[in-house]
Amino acid sequence: MPFIPSYNDLFRQRSKNLPPSTLTNNINQQILNDSNRRRYSGANKRIKVKGFFSPGEVSTTSSYLDGISVAYSLRDLFVTGQNVIEVQSSSSFSNTDPNNTRSFTADEITNGTLVSYCNEKGYDGFVRKIYDHKNENNSIAFGTSILSCPRIVKNGALITNPINGLPAIEVGSNDLHTLNWSDSAIAADGQFSVFNVMQNNSGTNITESTYLRIRSQFSDGGIIDTRVMNEIQIGESNNQLLYFAGDSLDSYSTEQNSIVISSHIFNNEQFDEQNNGTAKLYINGVLEDTRGFTRNLNHDFDNEGSTIFGSTHSTLNNVFFQEFLFYPSDKTNSRELIESNLSIYSA
Repeated sequence: MPFIPSYNDLFRQRSKNLPPSTLTNNINQQILNDSNRRRYSGANKRIKVKGFFSPGEVSTTSSYLDGISVAYSLRDLFVTGQNVIEVQSSSSFSNTDPNNTRSFTADEITNGTLVSYCNEKGYDGFVRKIYDHKNENNSIAFGTSILSCPRIVKNGALITNPINGLPAIEVGSNDLHTLNWSDSAIAADGQFSVFNVMQNNSGTNITESTYLRIRSQFSDGGIIDTRVMNEIQIGESNNQLLYFAGDSLDSYSTEQNSIVISSHIFNNEQFDEQNNGTAKLYINGVLEDTRGFTRNLNHDFDNEGSTIFGSTHSTLNNVFFQEFLFYPSDKTNSRELIESNLSIYSA
């Protein structure tokens, strides 16, 4: 039986600069169950990665996940064999037969189990849930319509990012999906760090689409006040991504349709007399934007106004998600370590 490449093998091929089509073929044309297939090595193993941050061997020890409160990924970050997504393969959500819905591990995404399951059902694989690797209560559950759910299997094949050839979730939704994090996911001192891996290849949108919005809330004299902590939008211009810091109406924009690994770090450094915090945005490891923001203390998480993967305005087809990490702290000192672990996704 032919050997099926694990994530590690795909990463080693990435280090030899093989084209994404080769990686996709390894997943979709050689996809068979193999009891001898090596499991994907995540946070506690060493892999060889040639990325744009640290060429050569990168130590992926668990320290880069220290202090994390929310983690969404198709990888097995903590190397526990836990489920990473729940998938439904049927004509509609009204078909509630449990045989049409099941959860999958990272290994099952790449070893053919997921694709075989969907092909047996005869439908695409729609993502019903993305599990939080840290706290299952913070997992993302998707809407009431199968048409609004992101996909991971399409036309009988695993969806992969067209640039890096690795498994990806195609967002493709026109509904807002609520984040139901616990209050403990965010810090009382208003510091936090957001790391996100995605690619926007959707072309021109009719109107701006919200990809991510993280919002907090507090009670002021009995009135609930909400504040945007962090937001990523897909702009009206071709392939434009907009990054917002706090409640600012101004944003940093990038018009890349390649892989975007963003690191947005919000800390308590005094920016100016009006702003009691500093937000630094790194795109693919390069500092691109620095601005002040109002650091909100002792806020609760707003689980009604915080959303991901959707918009009420337009669909997000050809927007590919691969990993999201949230830390309720300033990760300036660990930024390069975290980015080096995310560089496996680089073009």
